[in-house]
Amino acid sequence: MRLLSLEVADFRAFHGVQRIEFAAGDDKRVTVFHGENGAGKTNLLNAVHWCITGQFTPRFQERRLLVNKEAFRAGRRECHVELLFQDEKESGGLQYRVRRSATNEGQTGFEVYQIDRGNSRPIPNGESLLRMLLPPGLISWFFFDAEAIGSLELSGSPEFKRDLRKTLGFDLVDTLLVDLEAVQSKRRREVANQTNDKELTTLQNEMDNIDRVLPGQQESALGLQARLKQIESSYEEVRTKLGKLPQAEPIERQRRETERMMLRFEQERKELDAKVAQIIGQAAPALLLQPLTAALEGKLEQEEVRGKLPAPYSDQLVRDIESSQVCICGRPVTEGSVEAHKIHELLRFASTGALNQRLSDVRYLIRDIERQSASFPVDIALTRNRIVEVDQELGRLEQEYKDLTKQLNEIKGFGGEIQRLESERERLNKERREVTLQAGAMLQQIEQNDRRRKDLKARFEAAERKLVVSKKLKVELDKVTRLMDYIRRSLIDQERQALTILAIELNAVLKRYLTKHYSAKINPATYAVQLVDEEGKTVGHSTGEGQVLKFAFIATVVALAARKTQQKIQWMSEPTIAPLVLDAPFSALDPEYQGSVAQNLATQTTQLVLMISSAAWGEKVAAALEPVVGKRYLIVSHESGAQGDKPIKRLRLNGEDYQLNHYASERTESVFVEVK
Repeated sequence: MRLLSLEVADFRAFHGVQRIEFAAGDDKRVTVFHGENGAGKTNLLNAVHWCITGQFTPRFQERRLLVNKEAFRAGRRECHVELLFQDEKESGGLQYRVRRSATNEGQTGFEVYQIDRGNSRPIPNGESLLRMLLPPGLISWFFFDAEAIGSLELSGSPEFKRDLRKTLGFDLVDTLLVDLEAVQSKRRREVANQTNDKELTTLQNEMDNIDRVLPGQQESALGLQARLKQIESSYEEVRTKLGKLPQAEPIERQRRETERMMLRFEQERKELDAKVAQIIGQAAPALLLQPLTAALEGKLEQEEVRGKLPAPYSDQLVRDIESSQVCICGRPVTEGSVEAHKIHELLRFASTGALNQRLSDVRYLIRDIERQSASFPVDIALTRNRIVEVDQELGRLEQEYKDLTKQLNEIKGFGGEIQRLESERERLNKERREVTLQAGAMLQQIEQNDRRRKDLKARFEAAERKLVVSKKLKVELDKVTRLMDYIRRSLIDQERQALTILAIELNAVLKRYLTKHYSAKINPATYAVQLVDEEGKTVGHSTGEGQVLKFAFIATVVALAARKTQQKIQWMSEPTIAPLVLDAPFSALDPEYQGSVAQNLATQTTQLVLMISSAAWGEKVAAALEPVVGKRYLIVSHESGAQGDKPIKRLRLNGEDYQLNHYASERTESVFVEVK
């Protein structure tokens, strides 16, 4: 998908009909919208987001009031957004036009057209087309409110893994495997019916029961995860409102910081628990064997003293004397002599090189067991001491969190708004915990059924091999089984390649741009992404470097899907190719990283759309983006009221000054002004 143009009509801050075009070339692929806070950057992001999905970003407020206020007062009751885009997957690059409209009363309209030689042909099921081109679960990867980058979790949740797999096109292969599984089940039922075998029939019936239950469980899990996402969005919206109230703002800010610290210590607590288990697991054999090692070594020394193990001479010494026919004392040892016979007899008691090596290995093992046994009390004590410290810090933070919450509730005024918001926050938080538990329980049931089905399938196949079935049916079943095995192996190989490339590209970005020697690790089981320092210790995602990791991850995923990474994959199915649209992309970053992140975003993406304030458009950001900017617009804010003490905000671009806000205007609105 490549965006070509956008038309907004009476949508939020945008009065009347306004049209913009996006930079859509391969070289000049970046479109920049400059605007101050409140000018309409977030409205623009949501105009595109809503047009495609019918949904809004989590921080978008007052979602029912979409019609521009000035237009509404003038009697216009409907707004619309129309998007023209090109599907790059189709041969020839087919173009589509999407139009979505709404009233403040909740009435909506939606139309999708295919552009064919200048003519628009309506597509009956346009929602399906858009879901195919850009699945709803992936929209957050490509259309992103970057001020909320801190809320992006790379911790490997089931939803995170599912969305990432969709981005990389793996879900289509999963669907194919499900379809083949259904074909395989049908053939197995035919085998069971043909042989009239009770065991096969019982096993197949159990698999059929799981097959009937599993789709409903998976749908319920998706529903719970979607519900959880809505709750998270509402929860964040309530907290944003709370943070805008003057007296509540510093307390809410401090509470957020306390929460971040609690999450960091909770993560460390989990890691420490895992470390304790690892230390015990590694030391357990040594601790069990340690009492035996002293006795074993004593036995070795005793045998050596007796001259048996090893002997005081080696087999090589005896053979050297026989070969040279000269004893070490200088006397001759001629073949057949009594001396030669006596020396040859010594071979029965001489030690060999192999025996000496085995003895050396035994002693090394004893030393290693002793070292592990000696280090265990120290290692486990240090780790458990740290657990105590972390638990104490968590307790302190939890009490601090409660005190801050109490302070918020005790603030008077604002018509009880703080108390109302706090009450709503608590309700949402409780609901979030309940839905999280329900989703976890449902995922556990799904996992149990998956394991049970695999076990039943293995037992069925083992029993089936003992029976005689028709050659045709056996051939058909074998074909499906071999095809499924091939696809699974290919998918596993491709996933491994994708995650490897993702890690390589991520670490290349981090190496170029981070001032510290940090690297990224990806868990192949959960897709969790973790930033670690040189010693392998986890670095929090809330740090400046953690924020860079998140931007680098988003850009790398988009690049991998669009085949723009240095390393390539032969995809089994088409991954998602879409523009990256970011609102306020650099405001959450430390200034030292803004230029490098901008450069990486411009390099990795097929098409990049940025909504950015003048404060974030520094020299480093400008230097990184100017060579690839193909379209540039100002979002100019107009206020109908007088200026008073309010400032005039300006932006300097390429040696020229541009005014970003006006007062005493005909109406309050935001206007797009193209900068040539």
